[in-house]
Amino acid sequence: MSDDLDRLVQDHFRSPRRGTGERDVLLRVEGHNPLCGDWVCIALGEVNGKLEFWQQAQGCSLSKAAASIACEVLTGCEDQVIADQVTRLQRVLKGQSDDTLTPEALAILGTMKDYPVRRKCVSLAFDTIGRAILQYREQCREKKEGP
Repeated sequence: MSDDLDRLVQDHFRSPRRGTGERDVLLRVEGHNPLCGDWVCIALGEVNGKLEFWQQAQGCSLSKAAASIACEVLTGCEDQVIADQVTRLQRVLKGQSDDTLTPEALAILGTMKDYPVRRKCVSLAFDTIGRAILQYREQCREKKEGP
C-alpha cells in the first residue's frame, strides 16, 4: 500500500468514525466474511430525508477502516446517491473502471488490484450498506402502502 493509503487505513482503524451507540436507528444489518472472520454491523437512520450510518466492525485493519470510511463518507446523502456509489464501488472492486468516483476513492480501490485477496475486506462494509439500503427502501414502500 502507498504511504498515504496506509496512513488513512491506520487512522480509521485506530480511531473509527461513526461508531454505534444509542441513536434513532431504523434498522441494523450485519455482514460477515466466514473465510477470515471479519464482521460488520451497519446501523441506518434518517434525518430530514438524509441517511445516516453508524458502524461496528471486528476483523482486520482494512475491514474495520473500510466500515469507518464508508459510514463517514456516505452519511448525509440521499438513498439513491448512496445506492449509486455502492454499485460503483462494487464494480471497481471487481476490476471494472469508473471515472465518476473521486480520485481518492479510485486511489484506494486501485490498490486492491495489487491485493485481490483483500477485496472482500473492503467490500464487506459496502455490500452491507447496499443491503441496508434495500431494506430501508422496502420499509419505506411498506409504510406508503399501509395496512
